This record gives sequence, structure tokens and C-alpha cells, in this order.
Amino acid sequence: MHSTDLRVRVIAARNLIAADHGGSSDPYASLSLDRHNSPKKSHHKTRKIKKTLNPIWEENFNIPIRNIHTDTLWVQVWDWDRLSKDDPLGEKAIPLARLANEATVDEWFKLENVAHGEIHITLSWDGYKPPQHQAQQPKPSQQPQQTQQTQQPPQPQQPQQQQPQPQQPQQLQ
Repeated sequence: MHSTDLRVRVIAARNLIAADHGGSSDPYASLSLDRHNSPKKSHHKTRKIKKTLNPIWEENFNIPIRNIHTDTLWVQVWDWDRLSKDDPLGEKAIPLARLANEATVDEWFKLENVAHGEIHITLSWDGYKPPQHQAQQPKPSQQPQQTQQTQQPPQPQQPQQQQPQPQQPQQLQ
């Protein structure tokens, strides 16, 4: 794996729309850095799972990226059809700039351009560098200034003697 590879784990989808007769779909997901890439030509796609609206793929991909700050991962979910064009089940554009600030993104993404559906994806990138937290040192204007007065050593405290408390006269009964 090259150091500029994006690691993508396509875990599952849920509540997809039904595209086939009988109320189900044969879903698969395609991944691309180019929105207009055809799903049939995509090198990064999951296997199709027949007759489900809640597929579990658990598949990993390494995708070479050009620029983490400007690239966008296009995730498209499709219904596979044997004799006709595959039907779209939704898509999601994920800006990879998020990975410049987070080591891993693990999220259920709502699919767009459809009534409902979500896809669970984990993204990570080896180029992530955690922010360096430097110990904050006071600025020169904030440093305590030395005074030219000599400080007197603290005086030892004399033990305080307790003053006798006046006694209350006792009442006779």
C-alpha cells in the first residue's frame, strides 16, 4: 500500500429502497474519486448481495489519492440488474479533508438522491499526523517580573495561647 492510499472499509447499508419486483434489491457499492465513473467500470466495488435492503459487505479497499485536502470520495449504491441498466440506490460525497484532522472516520452516512437509506463506512489514511500540542510557555510580557526589593524571610509564628473563656454561672435547680 502506498502512503497516499485511502483505506476504505465498506461495512454495511441499511434501509435501502426496493428497486426490484418483490420489494427487495440486489445492492452493491462502488467507490471512486471521480463522480462520473461508471459503476460497471469501477475498480473499487463490493460484491452484490441478492434480495436484501440491509446488505453486510465487510469489504476493504485501498484507493490512491491525489490530495487529501481537495479529493472527494464518491460512494454510490446500486441495484444490480442482469438484463438492464443497474438502478441507483443512493450516493454520498465524502470530502477527504476530514482525514487531515481525524485519524479515522467511522460513520453511517445518509444516502442522497433517494427517499431513504444509509451506508456504514470507515475511512483512514496513513498520512494523518496528530496535532502537536506544545507546552504553552508564558510570553515575555506575561512572565513574572523580578522586583528589586528584597523579600523578608517569613517570621516564625508564635504559638497562640488560648485565652480562657469566661465561665457561665451555673443555674441552681
